[in-house]
Amino acid sequence: MIFFDGIYKLNRKNDYPANSSIVHNCSWRIQIIAFNNNNKKVRFIKPYALVATPDKKSFCQKSCAECLVKRICSNFNLKLNKTMWIEYFPNTIDSFYVANFTKKYQDNNDPFYSINWRSIHTNELSAIRSFIKDI
Repeated sequence: MIFFDGIYKLNRKNDYPANSSIVHNCSWRIQIIAFNNNNKKVRFIKPYALVATPDKKSFCQKSCAECLVKRICSNFNLKLNKTMWIEYFPNTIDSFYVANFTKKYQDNNDPFYSINWRSIHTNELSAIRSFIKDI
């Protein structure tokens, strides 16, 4: 079941000098899937999948995955280690990439992650295709 489908925007004004009035946003379509079932005997290692697709109008110099994941996990009360993060880039050869987040360190209550990317596995793609019709 998809329990969220919407646009997230990250303010990028830190990329510009303080006196600049230019502010670009990184915006992504976010779709959060809950792999729930009625059989309580089956447990999922990662019961949630999050598919992030960059908005065609946004300007991003790099992936916003670390910023987005912190914000989304906080807003939806998701645990990062229980969520499969997928970035979808339409019109590319390898359209789907899965992120593996590893905590590097924590500053106060703010964790910082290193991110390793890999191509999506066939079974993962099959699992999200049944929920997301436009891919």
